[in-house]
Amino acid sequence: MNDHNEALAVFATGLKNAHAMEKQALSILKPQVSRIENYPDMRNRIEQHISETEQQIERLETLFDRIDEKHSGFKDMALSMGGTMAALSHAAAGDEVLKDTFANYAFEHYEIAAYKSLIRIGDHLSIADTSDLLRQNLEEEEMMAQWIDEHVGLISDQYLLCARPINRQNDNDHEEWQCSAQVLSPAFPTMPANAAKWWKRNSKCSWATFDRRDGT
Repeated sequence: MNDHNEALAVFATGLKNAHAMEKQALSILKPQVSRIENYPDMRNRIEQHISETEQQIERLETLFDRIDEKHSGFKDMALSMGGTMAALSHAAAGDEVLKDTFANYAFEHYEIAAYKSLIRIGDHLSIADTSDLLRQNLEEEEMMAQWIDEHVGLISDQYLLCARPINRQNDNDHEEWQCSAQVLSPAFPTMPANAAKWWKRNSKCSWATFDRRDGT
């Protein structure tokens, strides 16, 4: 096998892995959307990235056509199942939104590394538009990773709004949560100014137990 054929074989394997990787990303992200209604900014960004991921898969399939290869159905299925199991394991956790955020951040960097490697290998093959298509995928992953990096602290702040249960008088009392409005406006500028109305409509916390130490 000459150098070109060897590089092409490695590139084809990398494309199959990337295709399965993006299928796994969809199986991780889609379940999150229905479970984070109290995090509108995060939900909107994940919905955007789901759309980007579907376009990334189309670009990869274009590259398969260029090298006369097909994606691996087995790899797609195996990684999709792995993503689904990861999503289920997080759903059982009380701090699900934080675990999702950490996992998404790590997965984005895995994708970034995979695309950087594919781009370098593709540069040896001189296949039309290979680098351009892969760089579009890479840039979208980098932007998603940057968004998570910039928002992980804010997501943590919002999670803390409902992180501390107040003491119950007895086991028959409905569990309520003590929350603080202090981080609502500065941390989440997209939230409505009237925090009380927003909280009643969107939060599982009881507004009656809302901590008014901020003077509101």
